[in-house]
Amino acid sequence: MTTAYTELLARTAANPPILVPIGGDHSIALPALRALSQAHGKPISVLHFDANLDTWHPGKMPSAWLSTPTQADFNHGSMFWIARNEGLVTNASSVHAGLRTRLTGSDYTDYEADEKQRFLQIEADEIDSVGVAGIVEKIMARMGREELVYLSVDIDVLDPGLAPGTGTPEVGGWTSREFI
Repeated sequence: MTTAYTELLARTAANPPILVPIGGDHSIALPALRALSQAHGKPISVLHFDANLDTWHPGKMPSAWLSTPTQADFNHGSMFWIARNEGLVTNASSVHAGLRTRLTGSDYTDYEADEKQRFLQIEADEIDSVGVAGIVEKIMARMGREELVYLSVDIDVLDPGLAPGTGTPEVGGWTSREFI
């Protein structure tokens, strides 16, 4: 995918080409970020709407393959961790929004690890206290008018009552109106 994205971004046209990958899971973000960072010669800001952080160290993911680090290191919850370690992500302006779950259970080690990667974390419940406008304001205050933003949307940012097709249903998500 990285090779294909890189080739597409290298094409010349009246307007610079942009990537709009649709479908798949969030594992498509890593090859897209690799190609975008290469094409633009700098890290990319990420605006990530999801119930989950997706900046998990690969060793955190429960897997039968943990003793084989090469394949198990890449999964649908580790791509932003890998992207950060490869220098593909602008950490000072990247955001997670709609969060409401942790991989490691009841403690906050996921969030502590994510804080080291410097993403802004916006919980789904914050919409109750600051409203949609407050969420937008937090995102804009962090990202400003970044020229390059990779927008990543996981369906589970929405409440599973409204989007039941997710593989990781987490109650308490945003409504479709709030997300729009």
